[in-house]
Parts: sequence; structure tokens; C-alpha cells
Amino acid sequence: MNTHGRKITGAVISAALMIALFLTYPVILSLIDDLPPVITYLFSTFYILLAAGTLYMLIERIREIKGGEEDDLDNY
Repeated sequence: MNTHGRKITGAVISAALMIALFLTYPVILSLIDDLPPVITYLFSTFYILLAAGTLYMLIERIREIKGGEEDDLDNY
């Protein structure tokens, strides 16, 4: 596997783990009966937005790797 493939694979694995973690919280919140529905909806929305942001950042990272900007720290 070439260098680009390894970097993309690492980014996909780490993003998938974070998205799975973020989407686990709404499931757990929905199982708790003592919470008011408003709190459940607010926190669920927050974690779903975090998962969406992580997916967006993954897409941006893959574009950077394919575009040759593998290490952003060299720009600063």
C-alpha cells in the first residue's frame, strides 16, 4: 500500500471510530426514561452535528491527501 493509501486509511478508521462514538450517545440518551424529551432532543442533535462535522472533516482530509498537502504543519 502506498503512502497516500495508508494516510487515507488512518483518517477513515479514526473518523469512523469518532462517528460511532458520537452516534452512540443519542442511543443511550433515548434509553433513559427519566430525562425530559427536550433534553434528549437537544443532546441528540448536538452529537449528530458532531458526527456530521467529523464526516465533513474526513472528506476535507482525503482531498488534502490526494491534492498533495499531506502535512498541513509545513504551511505554518
